[in-house]
Amino acid sequence: MPVLELKDVAKEYRQGRVRVQALRGINFRVDQGEFLSIAGPSGSGKTTLLNLVGCLDVPTEGSIRLEGRELSQQTKTQLAETRREKLGFIFQSYNLIPVLTAFENVAFPLELMRHLSRREIRERVEQIMEEVDLVEHMHRRPSELSGGQQQRTAIARALVKEPAMVLADEPTANLDSDNGGAILSLMWQLNQEKGTTFLFSTHDPMVMEYACRLVTLRDGQITEDERRNGHVPGSA
Repeated sequence: MPVLELKDVAKEYRQGRVRVQALRGINFRVDQGEFLSIAGPSGSGKTTLLNLVGCLDVPTEGSIRLEGRELSQQTKTQLAETRREKLGFIFQSYNLIPVLTAFENVAFPLELMRHLSRREIRERVEQIMEEVDLVEHMHRRPSELSGGQQQRTAIARALVKEPAMVLADEPTANLDSDNGGAILSLMWQLNQEKGTTFLFSTHDPMVMEYACRLVTLRDGQITEDERRNGHVPGSA
């Protein structure tokens, strides 16, 4: 069973009397452990697609299944639950809570899930903070961290609840090339070691280079779906 499956997905918006067809008959599936990038020019439908997969919106037509569960017919409450339980998010602007420490930011989604003890939360957060090399910085607030450290915190927050899939929206956009490369290398490593499924939306050629699969959108349709070896960190 695929982690994610879209069948004949369309999304239409209305701007006054004008209909805007953001997505047109999207069909694709994402298997466990894929490191996949969605690319395309502005207005191609990338953000709309990520919003649908991220349970922030519902399609006008078609089916979206996450781990076999149909999303297109869920209520707002059900979508919020799926988003909380099944998905991790990494944003270009980090979206960390400024008054919380890095540790507290990472722990926050586990506290929302409400079925873990304080000890279990602490152990899971400490483990993931070690994996992203932030143990020495875990008690600092976002304003005391560099951009790369903030994005590492965001990665830890996305992964700590062991989601079915991580959605990364332009994760390198606010980083210089060195930090961007380090962040991609980290996510690639976590993908390889944990089998975590990553779905990127990006304009960044470096993200596309790392991807083991590149799906290209144009005018709301998939124009290319290329499986490739991807970039191995440290290789030429």
